[in-house]
Amino acid sequence: MSVRFYRQTWPQPRPGLKRWLIGLRSAVLALLVLAIAGPVLTRLAQDRKPADLLILVEDSGSMELPAAAAVDDSTVSRWHQAWTLAARVDSALTAEFPHSRALMFRGNGLGPLQEVAADQAMGAAPDGYGTDLRSFLRQSFEAAVDRSVRGILLLSDGQETESSSARSSRTGGLGAPAATPLVAVGLGDPRGPADRIIKDLRYPGTVYRGADMLVELTVDDRFVERGTRPPIEVRLFGPEGVVARQTVPADAATVPVELVFRPDSSGPQVYRVEVSPLDNERFLENNEALLAVDVRPERAEVVLLTDRPGWDVRFLAQGAAREPRLDLTRVFSGPEGPVFADSLVQWSPPASVEEWLRWDGLILSGWGGPVAALDWKLLGDAVAAGLGLLVIPGDGSTLPSQPLAPPPAGLADLLPVRIPETRWLVAAAEPWAIIVTPSGRSHLILAGLANPAEGLPVRSWAELPPLRALVPAVLVADGRSLIEVRGRSLPGQPVRIDPLLAVTGRGQGRVGWYGGRNLWEQAFWNPAEVAGRSGTEPQIARQLVRNLLIWTAEGSTEKELSFAGRRLAYQEGETIRISSNWRDLRGQPVTGRRLELLLRSTSDPEESGEAEVRTFDLEEIEGRPGEAEVVLPALPPGAYSVQLNGEGQPPVVSQRESLVVTRNSIEATQVRQDQRRLRSLASGSQDRYVDGNADRVLERVMEHLRALDWDQGSQERRSRFDPLAGWPLLLVACLLLGVEWFLRRRNGLL
Repeated sequence: MSVRFYRQTWPQPRPGLKRWLIGLRSAVLALLVLAIAGPVLTRLAQDRKPADLLILVEDSGSMELPAAAAVDDSTVSRWHQAWTLAARVDSALTAEFPHSRALMFRGNGLGPLQEVAADQAMGAAPDGYGTDLRSFLRQSFEAAVDRSVRGILLLSDGQETESSSARSSRTGGLGAPAATPLVAVGLGDPRGPADRIIKDLRYPGTVYRGADMLVELTVDDRFVERGTRPPIEVRLFGPEGVVARQTVPADAATVPVELVFRPDSSGPQVYRVEVSPLDNERFLENNEALLAVDVRPERAEVVLLTDRPGWDVRFLAQGAAREPRLDLTRVFSGPEGPVFADSLVQWSPPASVEEWLRWDGLILSGWGGPVAALDWKLLGDAVAAGLGLLVIPGDGSTLPSQPLAPPPAGLADLLPVRIPETRWLVAAAEPWAIIVTPSGRSHLILAGLANPAEGLPVRSWAELPPLRALVPAVLVADGRSLIEVRGRSLPGQPVRIDPLLAVTGRGQGRVGWYGGRNLWEQAFWNPAEVAGRSGTEPQIARQLVRNLLIWTAEGSTEKELSFAGRRLAYQEGETIRISSNWRDLRGQPVTGRRLELLLRSTSDPEESGEAEVRTFDLEEIEGRPGEAEVVLPALPPGAYSVQLNGEGQPPVVSQRESLVVTRNSIEATQVRQDQRRLRSLASGSQDRYVDGNADRVLERVMEHLRALDWDQGSQERRSRFDPLAGWPLLLVACLLLGVEWFLRRRNGLL
């Protein structure tokens, strides 16, 4: 086609120019044909891979303990001993097998693996907390998955704080060869010097000021020969010095000890328990331990007034007895006036607001007898100043068919409801439906009881007995209805709705109303749909009464932003994980807003509120809306406060709570090499265990390594070259066509 085109061109091109033009266009066509055919050049090459030895050094606090006394310098730590041996093995292996290579890692199986050089790690200190050796081995396999690993050298004391669940093989099912030979070198004295240790330390995390606190522990004398030993002295130190002391005979290898004392101040308290050492004991760090206790103020004091102590009073007393935060005092009518139920001693009503405020809450079961004689103006002032009040009209003295006495005017002014007629309203045929209101679902009294589904009863109200009688009431303007009773009405009339449980605020105080009759019956109702239930969930009526009592005594402690499952105390070196729960006023999770943790040190009792604040961002937990968490680095021993700060105008903040880091650590108790654990890891046919305290350790390790295959590995590498694919072909074709166009234009052939 190109030849025919140029034969018809006017003017006719010269013969030499015609050949150039035909050749250029033919070259472009040939390139296009070759590109369609797609020729490919393939090249094969052999890559040499060095034979690798993985040297793994356990990175945990126990590696900082002194090595066995058999070494020349007894002050050398296990960590220094391990890296010295690692460097010597690296040099010896390279000298004997030039094509080999040592890869050195430090880790504990619980944190990230770090590849280091021996000289870099020698001057550093172990900073890990806890150990999982199987996980450590799995991490090393993952890090070296693309390398030619011929053997593993593990340098460890064998002590673990956690154990991996995958025990079927060292690989944990990750695809690494389970037959990779392992040489485990044990560091530390396998026999162990005589050592006394505190074990099984038990104490309550929360106590109340003035109440007895029991501390239980076991003193274990390890690696001690039988014989007469002096008595064991155990002392408990508090902020003011020794608060408890006990001396027990050392007549067994393990001796249980109990200490009892009473904290005299509230807030987070740190105590130190200490046991006397053995003669010539080498490790004294594990002879003491720290206790972090949240000492709360005295129990909330609640007084219950009634004319006669019926079954409702007994049910409320049982609910208070199950709650350690409460102390319920019952007062009822006696022959000569109101008396305490437990002692029958005369009770005198408080004569001032201050005397009323000695109590945290007041419960009125009915309003007859001693209740009717109260000074309601004074009681109203006490409620406004912070006293909690719960009113239950039924005290068991009246039948449903009998009229009720009207409440005193002063009491009626405090209630969240208005009582238009003082009588029991009885269900005619079927019992009434109990409905939780939208505002009740987020209230503390119904915490854990309400079903978030709109318009449905709470999840467990089937456990409640049928409600057949209540005092009809109407909610006042500032009242808040939590539970309503909806009864049937006559045809053409609206459905009757009465508040069964309502609350309101009065100044700094709070007032609650429960209008049902015979509250005690709810504790014995056991319908068929829940009779066969298994589990530890409390019966709903008892949980409701508990929440009512706590709300009356302490008020509403519900928060939009709060900590979730936070521990009070951590050990030195331990990473600290803190979670949060963020809900809006409707109880819905808050997402997509920044949330940070404010950390302050409060170790110095004279430190002002201007302490330095460290800030850490929390990350939302995937799949759990409204929940977030942060992992803090290991903190020095001491007392701290933590507070959540959420993004908003103004910012949403949580209550400030305490956090204590104790000086004692489980790592300090690992004074002995766990030889059995290391032998269990090195149990394969090609595995070996070597005692790091024996003579000629390097020679014994190299003897096992020489038996392995250290020849260079090879890997076939295939490279492909496609010269006519991509932009180079397009560029050459464009250049050729451009030259042709230039020649035609130059000679007037366009």
